[in-house]
Amino acid sequence: MSNQAASERFIDKHSEIFISDWSNPIHSIEYRPEFYQDELYAQFEVDKPPQNSQWIPTRKAQFLAGRIAAKKALSSFKLPTSEHQVGIGDSREPIWPEGSLGSISHAGKASITCIKKQPKNPAGLGIDIQETIACDLRKQISSTVLSHKETLLFKQGFRGISEPEIFTLLFSAKESFFKAAFNSVGEYFDFTDVSIVALDVTKQQITLRTNKRLSDDLPEAFENKISYIVLKTPTPRVITACYWEL
Repeated sequence: MSNQAASERFIDKHSEIFISDWSNPIHSIEYRPEFYQDELYAQFEVDKPPQNSQWIPTRKAQFLAGRIAAKKALSSFKLPTSEHQVGIGDSREPIWPEGSLGSISHAGKASITCIKKQPKNPAGLGIDIQETIACDLRKQISSTVLSHKETLLFKQGFRGISEPEIFTLLFSAKESFFKAAFNSVGEYFDFTDVSIVALDVTKQQITLRTNKRLSDDLPEAFENKISYIVLKTPTPRVITACYWEL
């Protein structure tokens, strides 16, 4: 099989997704994990990480698809090709080229990424994609994800969004914020350290507030808007995007 044929079999579709007032496109790669092979790293000019040999095939395919999406996004910065690589930090977080902020997320057979130019002021960027969380799993994790007040918000219902989609959105919004806050906080923190205080269906935004001081940049009662989109095809899923700048 030719190199071109192998790469085309692996990548099903590349698209750009725009969310409400979110100005930067989210690059999405739909891929076929059954066609993954290690040689694809060289074909897509992506550095193969040392951990690759320890991963199962589905994780290898997921990682590669995420890095391909990142290269698509970084190409818009007109950086030298050598600077289109995204490293791996000590906590497995992506290490982005100097001058850029970025985030990567995976769900099912899709990987997404978004980048912005690094501003002079402290800032953070996080995105998340989730397939709609099934009822059984919602029951298992609900008490660790949502407080009593958030549960009331979740149960009040919103026009055009199903109950499973609302729960998935609230979960995903916190995931996006955690990613956006990580470089400032420097460690993982709990779902209970932040609260969802509002969901605006018209603007497709979720308002999140910190319940304690997370860092010098993110004090207690810090509020942030999380943009979102609900996708129905090819599988039901949600995407949330968080950006903050002081």
